[in-house]
Formats: sequence, structure tokens, C-alpha cells
Amino acid sequence: MDRIRQIVCLACVGLVAASSTSVLADEGEIPICKLGLELRVALGFGPDVLAAMEVDADTHTSIIAVSWYFCQENRETVEPLLETVRTVGKNAFRQYELGGDVATTDQTLTNAIDSLASACSNVITDMDGELSAEQKTLRGHVADNRLLDVRICLLDLTGEQRSTLRAAQRTRDLVIRHHKQRKDLAAVKDAHEAFEDAVAETLTTEQWTQYESLTDALLENMADAMAREQTSCED
Repeated sequence: MDRIRQIVCLACVGLVAASSTSVLADEGEIPICKLGLELRVALGFGPDVLAAMEVDADTHTSIIAVSWYFCQENRETVEPLLETVRTVGKNAFRQYELGGDVATTDQTLTNAIDSLASACSNVITDMDGELSAEQKTLRGHVADNRLLDVRICLLDLTGEQRSTLRAAQRTRDLVIRHHKQRKDLAAVKDAHEAFEDAVAETLTTEQWTQYESLTDALLENMADAMAREQTSCED
């Protein structure tokens, strides 16, 4: 399987994982394990981020436990904020499906996540405390790079790079999330390739090397990270 096809597959896994918590939310009270996952994904500790940073199984499990305890102790505060993120996120995704005003809805979603992060600063500190110094540095870029792909959100970007890459990602996502175009496999592949080209043109040589390393780690570790999340909810 070539690299673009692998990246397309990972994007599909990410979309399925993102939609699963929304389905659960419509079925009644969300179990703590699922609420914790939703919190971690929103705050930049999702399985994709941990996989890209090569977080080991024990550390991943500890981060899961930290988020669960926080959600149990602070459910009345956390759940309404997550509900806002969830609702705004659904609207943002819908705008991509329809080819609408995605820049505005992306900003609204970013604001909702920032509000959640502000209210959850203690658990962010606790989860960061489980990471190595290098991993903590990488994850520290997430707040500035909200909504960017995991392989980009962990990079130390300039403001100009961030704006360029956000525009390139929106262009890609308007194809791969669009209700009609996402069914066209050739168009989806072209959109991914165009995005990779934009990334290569925007990043420095050092950043590109790091981007490639994060991509390799994500491809290698994502399945195990997702399985770990699934197992944790079954225990």
C-alpha cells in the first residue's frame, strides 16, 4: 500500500472515531470511559496524537485513567462544555459536507475547544505530567494549531505557516468530507496529494523531517492506540 493510500485509510479511521462519540451522545448518558475519550480528543490527547508521539502503552493507560477520574469528579462542569464542542463540531462537519462557510464554523469550534481547555487546565497539566519532556514539548503546540491534522498540530509553526496550512487543509477537507465528492476515490486521492504537496512547500527542511517522522509513527502505532482505547472501555 503506497503512502497516500495509507494516509487516506488513517483519515477514514479518524472520521469513524470522531462520529462514534456523537452517536453515543444521542443514546443517553455517556459512560465515563467514552466521556473521557471525548475529552482527551478535544484537548489534544486523543489516540492519534499519542500514536504520533509514540506514547507507550503504560503511559497511554495512565492518561486514560487521569481523564476518567477528572470526568467522574467534574462531570457537571465538563459535560455541558463537551456538549457544546460536540454540537458545534457536528455543525462544522456538516458545513464541509455541504461546501458551506467552513472558516467561520471552524473558528466557532476552535473557540468552544478553547473554552473547554480553560475549564480543564488542571487535567491538562496532569495528563501532560505523564509524558516525557520531548512529548510534552510536541503536545504543547496543539493549542496554537487547533483543528490541524495531528501530523501538523504537533509542529512548531509560524503564524504564516499556520494560516497557509489551514487553508490547504480546508481545501482538502472540502473534498474528502463533501457528501458527493468523498465518494469519488480519485478526487479524494488527488485532494490528499495536493495537501501533501502544500505541506512540503510550506514546511522547512527540519520541519518536513519531523512531519515525516510523525507520519511514520502514526501509521505504525494508530491501530494499537485505537485497540487500547477500545479495551479500556471493555474492562
